[in-house]
Amino acid sequence: MTTVAIGQRLVVQISCDESGSEGENLVGGSARVFAHGSTDLDAEAAAAFIDDLRRATGYEGDEVKATALLRSTARRRTLLHLFENLLRDHARINLVDKAYMAVAKVIDLVIEEDACARGVDLYSDMKARDMALKLFRDGPRAFGAERWHRLVNEFVSYVRRTQRVGTKTTERELLQTIDDLRLRNTRRGVTEIMQLLWQGRDYLAQYGPDQRRADSARTLDPLIPAIVSTARVWHEQYRLPIEIIHDKQAALDERAVSQIIDGAKYPWPWVAAKVPIVAIKQADSRHDARVQVADLVAGVGAWLAAQALQGTLAESVVAPFRSLVVGESLWADAESWELLSGRGAY
Repeated sequence: MTTVAIGQRLVVQISCDESGSEGENLVGGSARVFAHGSTDLDAEAAAAFIDDLRRATGYEGDEVKATALLRSTARRRTLLHLFENLLRDHARINLVDKAYMAVAKVIDLVIEEDACARGVDLYSDMKARDMALKLFRDGPRAFGAERWHRLVNEFVSYVRRTQRVGTKTTERELLQTIDDLRLRNTRRGVTEIMQLLWQGRDYLAQYGPDQRRADSARTLDPLIPAIVSTARVWHEQYRLPIEIIHDKQAALDERAVSQIIDGAKYPWPWVAAKVPIVAIKQADSRHDARVQVADLVAGVGAWLAAQALQGTLAESVVAPFRSLVVGESLWADAESWELLSGRGAY
């Protein structure tokens, strides 16, 4: 662990990196899983771990990358073995199923906004989370796969700030889809959620091109809540403020960093408690062994999670890593979550 003094405060430095980031493209991208890896190792311990890994795997590249090691069965086995023995107490993996996060945002950005305006709190008793789980798990059966994917894809397309491929969904198109589907199923719970979505439809306007503020945050980017969630886990362990050392990310511009730090002072919708983040600094992973280790943590986490979703993850492989998985990860698939975390589904 590395602690530094900022002013009169002692803070813990936590190094972070991600795997599977595609910005706000939560559906239809190349990776369903987003993993945010973090470590509390100091620079000397991180460098020693990287050196041990290089010797054990024969890796000669400029920077040790998880993707390269995981492709080889022998190197993957060595990587997992070293993790199990050297990093179990010094790493955390925050997982996001991007498909579930997209559905959770339907509740968060529309239904919750409308409820709040009516004086109804959907977060304190977990109603918002329960609705997100209900819609995610029952939506495909309620509407059929084709209609379900159209709803989620159009929502993401409309809300995200930019879209490089294809044409962005318009507000009119999304509202037409919501209206078409809200009475098209016989599952009562899903019907009630869709009615609430229709009731709060006016809140969608703020994400349209004419209303969106130029300085608004990347609403659908899993990196933003993952940083707050990661900081909260380490803060709970050390009871000290947190300084984040993150691999360079275009999303972490000055405005975004300020919004994260300010927003973390208050409870977030999916994070129960405020988090004292004092700074978010960026480092080049090629020159910072701590961030290289965080990249390895994220890469291993993403690989484990993807294997779990595919049903190909062995119990003996995942068992040593369950203590690393952050409990408030955004995950809704019950079977894979129990395998990854050892915890029952929500």
